[in-house]
Amino acid sequence: MKVSEFANKICSSIRTGILKMRGFFCRLGKERLSRIGLLIFSVILVTLTLGVIGYYILFPSRGYFHSDTSDTIMWAQAMFDAKWIYNLDFKYAAYLPIGGSLLMAPLIPIFGVSMTTHVWGMLLFYILLLLALAYFFRSIGFSWPYTSFALFVLAFGLAGSEKIREIMYGHIIYYSLGILFLVFSLGMLFRIENLEEEPRTGKNKSLTTVMLALLFLFFVVTGLNGLHSLTLFSIPVLSGYFLERFFRKAPDFFVGRNKKFFVVIGLVLGGIVVGTGLHVLLALLVPQSYADAFASYSAPSEWMGNLDKFVQHWYTLYGVDVSYGDSMKSVDSVINILRIVSGTIILFVPFVALFQYKKYEDHRIRVYLITHFVMTSLLMIGFVFGFLASASWRLSPLLASSLIVTLIYFRSLLARLEVRRIAVVFLVPIVLVSSITMILIMRMPHDYNLDKGYNDGYLLAQELEELGLEYGYATFWRANAVTVISGSDVRVRSVTEDFQPYYYQSQSSWFEDQEGIDEYFVLLTPSEYVRAMTTAWYQNDHEEYIIDGSVTYHVLVFPENIF
Repeated sequence: MKVSEFANKICSSIRTGILKMRGFFCRLGKERLSRIGLLIFSVILVTLTLGVIGYYILFPSRGYFHSDTSDTIMWAQAMFDAKWIYNLDFKYAAYLPIGGSLLMAPLIPIFGVSMTTHVWGMLLFYILLLLALAYFFRSIGFSWPYTSFALFVLAFGLAGSEKIREIMYGHIIYYSLGILFLVFSLGMLFRIENLEEEPRTGKNKSLTTVMLALLFLFFVVTGLNGLHSLTLFSIPVLSGYFLERFFRKAPDFFVGRNKKFFVVIGLVLGGIVVGTGLHVLLALLVPQSYADAFASYSAPSEWMGNLDKFVQHWYTLYGVDVSYGDSMKSVDSVINILRIVSGTIILFVPFVALFQYKKYEDHRIRVYLITHFVMTSLLMIGFVFGFLASASWRLSPLLASSLIVTLIYFRSLLARLEVRRIAVVFLVPIVLVSSITMILIMRMPHDYNLDKGYNDGYLLAQELEELGLEYGYATFWRANAVTVISGSDVRVRSVTEDFQPYYYQSQSSWFEDQEGIDEYFVLLTPSEYVRAMTTAWYQNDHEEYIIDGSVTYHVLVFPENIF
């Protein structure tokens, strides 16, 4: 071989090696940049999701606070006063011992029965909800970037209207608790499955045993919440997990290979039975007037009317806000159209996903689909045949679960190259609506529009404090709200329209003579003032003051308790 040929081969080999190494480092660089980009994307979305909703809870939500949203902190006060999960002196609207009162009661010794306790308790609940959702999404195989995306869409998809914000971020009741418990329990079930599929080791067996024990305990304690836990998450989760396996084509459903599956089913069912049984016993001691009233049938003549309300409730709950004659050419109209389109997608995607049930290789998707439709069926029974159609917010669990199904379904489409673009097209309006909601919340004033007199509760609390008043009575919509807003510096107890003690969300001891109180006031609207003038106690010596708010309030101050 000539020297020149040998030199050419050497040069060619070096050139080839350099090109291969450059290609390797380019690929490595692209992969690393991609990972870094996805990490930054995830961090930004999680920061926005936590930060913006956190801002709403801590600041603007105060302007929307009223006596209905005071129920969680009232339950917390009852728990704190009794030093136990129930207070026999308190008359509960709904008895939820495993709920927001557990978060707020420990804050009462620090901040009292106040807005600070309320908003920080709500922030803690919101963080728990995000963690439970992340736990669930990771349990069904979502990557961290898609998990952060799902959290963003859900958090702001459930914040489009004032009413859904009140339900999810304004107080903690069965609707928001139902979603929290549903996703967390399914996450636990899927994690237990994953542990059982891993190689059997001592550590693995111990962890599985601990997880199974926690699963049973979880369903016991959440069962204490009674009917709402049963309908919004316990029965749907049990049904979804059981029926998915039952509907499989395998002929050996009841043979030994499913022994572990039946152990899990037995633990879940046992936890539900024990927890519900304990609730039944507690219900004998602790009645719940509001919740019990809605566990009833409506008149058959109202059933079709109830069904007709569904469409209106669905879209207004999601954030559609239009009135007769509104122009379709305005900016607000564009936002409403986006919400209508997005709301329609979220409404129908679960049915599209159900029609493709057999195509899903991942059984976890099938489990959630069945869970969703069982919960939907139970909720719609109460909506059509009961009293749930009277208000839009009772559809909030359905809206939340439909959003979750939508995110799961489109995630499966994004994994398939041939339909990926279709998924992107349908996701765009949903993402736009969530983004618009985020921007609207960011633009809300941190002082919650107090200068515009949006909420009379703050004006009343301030004026009553300036009058030196500490204890008195008012009808429901001004009582508990003013108490919390004032940080309990002014304690206002509820009375009925005919000025009798209103024990709903109250303790009977609140209407007795209070230690250290020398003056008792009665806060009245103009129409209430007219009625009060006909009562016997109005004839007693008293002083009167006027507070100008959205209406002219009358404050009657007595030297003794009116009861």
